Amino acid sequence: MENMQPEEITNTFGGESEAESVAAPEGQSAPPEIAASVRSISKSFKGTVVLEDINFDVAVGESLVLLGASGSGKTTILRIIAGLEEPNTGRVILHGKDVTELPARERGVGVIFQAYALFPRMKVEQNIGYGLRIRKRPRKEIKETVDGLIKLVRLEEHRDKYPSQLSGGQQQRVAIARTLAYKPQVLLFDEPFGALDAQMRVRLRREIHQLLKQVNLPAIFITHDQEEALELGDHIAVLNAGRLEQIGTPDDIYNRPETEYVATFLGAANLLLGV
Repeated sequence: MENMQPEEITNTFGGESEAESVAAPEGQSAPPEIAASVRSISKSFKGTVVLEDINFDVAVGESLVLLGASGSGKTTILRIIAGLEEPNTGRVILHGKDVTELPARERGVGVIFQAYALFPRMKVEQNIGYGLRIRKRPRKEIKETVDGLIKLVRLEEHRDKYPSQLSGGQQQRVAIARTLAYKPQVLLFDEPFGALDAQMRVRLRREIHQLLKQVNLPAIFITHDQEEALELGDHIAVLNAGRLEQIGTPDDIYNRPETEYVATFLGAANLLLGV
C-alpha cells in the first residue's frame, strides 16, 4: 500500500472521550486508560491477505510505533483506524467506543501526513486556524486556540510566514498544530519524517516525542526506520507480511526478540542457525 494521501481525509476530530474511568482497588495503581484498541483485524485485497488477526492496545499518553518493511501492512492498519479502509473482520475501538462502522469524520482522529498538505497561500496562523474558521467557531476561540498552539510548537516568530518560507521541520510543526486545533482523541502519524534530511529527522522526532508527552495524547506512528521506532515508541509493534511478529517496549524488542525476523530486522542478535 502507498502512503495515505492528504486529500483523502481532512484531519478528523471529535469530542470528549466516552469511556468511563474506573477506580482501582485501594492499595493498587489504576490500570492505564486504553485510548485505542485494534481487535482481530484482518484485511484482504483482491484475494491477497494484507493483514491477519492484528491485535493491540494504545494507552492514553502512549506512543505506539508500527514498524515494518514496505508491504508489511502498517499503512493499511493506519487507514483502517482512520476510517479510510474497512476491515474484512475485526473491530476498532477508540476510548471505549466501537467506531468500526463510523465514517472518518466522526472518529475523533487526527492524521499527520508525510506530505504536510499546508495551504501555500495562507500564513502559519491561518493554516492552523483554517479548520476552526470553516466550522464557524467564534473569533475569540479561534485566536486563543491558534495563539496557544503557535506557542506550544514554538513558532511565535514565524506566525506571519508562508509555508514556502519555512523549513521542513517548521512545516511539520504547523501541520501538527493544525491537527491539534481540532482536539483529536488519537493522533496518527503517516511516516512523518520521510521528507526530511537525517539531521532534521533526529531533532524533530525528539521534539514531537516531548510534545506528545506534554499534551498527553495517544499516538500511533508508522515507519520502516528502526532507529526512529526505538526513539519514538513507548511500545513497538513489529509487522511482517501482514502479521504481528512481536509487540513490546523498545528494550524488549531490541534485547529480547521473540522471532528470528524481529532479531534480524532490529539487528539485535547474532543468530546461530542450525543449533
